[in-house]
Amino acid sequence: MKKIGQYEQTLATLQAFDAKIRMLAREVNKKTRVALNPPPRVSSSPLGVGGSIPADDIGRLRSGRMDRDMDRLIEEAAVQEQSFRDLIEFFKKQKSILACTPSIWPVRGWVSSEFGTRRSPFTGHGEFHRGMDIATDPGREVVAPADGIVVFTGIDTNMGRFVHLNHSRGFSTFYGHLLRSVVRKGQVLRKGDIIGFIGNSGRSTGPHLHYTVLFNGVPVNPRKYLN
Repeated sequence: MKKIGQYEQTLATLQAFDAKIRMLAREVNKKTRVALNPPPRVSSSPLGVGGSIPADDIGRLRSGRMDRDMDRLIEEAAVQEQSFRDLIEFFKKQKSILACTPSIWPVRGWVSSEFGTRRSPFTGHGEFHRGMDIATDPGREVVAPADGIVVFTGIDTNMGRFVHLNHSRGFSTFYGHLLRSVVRKGQVLRKGDIIGFIGNSGRSTGPHLHYTVLFNGVPVNPRKYLN
């Protein structure tokens, strides 16, 4: 009877883990299309758990053979519990990665210039564009595409009013040609918080946002991370 109680208690724990894993998996799946690491392999069916022991089977469990079977079930349940713990840690880590990955558009508009090689709108010569230009109505809100901290705000001859955010895990983002910014150096931001407003400051042909994503200090194509 003691082993039966131990087994049923373990099953209840596994069912609680099952519910938590499903919730975390749904949250991760809803928030991104970015390719993430696959979940760790588990010892058996990762989310399958059994029920309690029927009352009329208790007598059979008193036999030596069934006692050994119960020991085996308890051992397998313990292995499954560890697998569930590993999955929970995996999904928590994925949520942490997602929080600092610039995965939403900083502003809605139309892309007037993509990342990569282009012809300069000022000189007509070929150049490498280290970000993405998003044209839209002046005064429209610009938001943080990920959790982060403001590392710098200022005014530049070419980029006009700008904001630079650090998102950790190697990610940082840059926003140029703003009408004005509403953040300060050292301010902590959450995904979706307002950074500033679309403008035409600096060297610009019209209202738009210059948006740069850097990974380990190297500019990368923002489309790789955008939903």
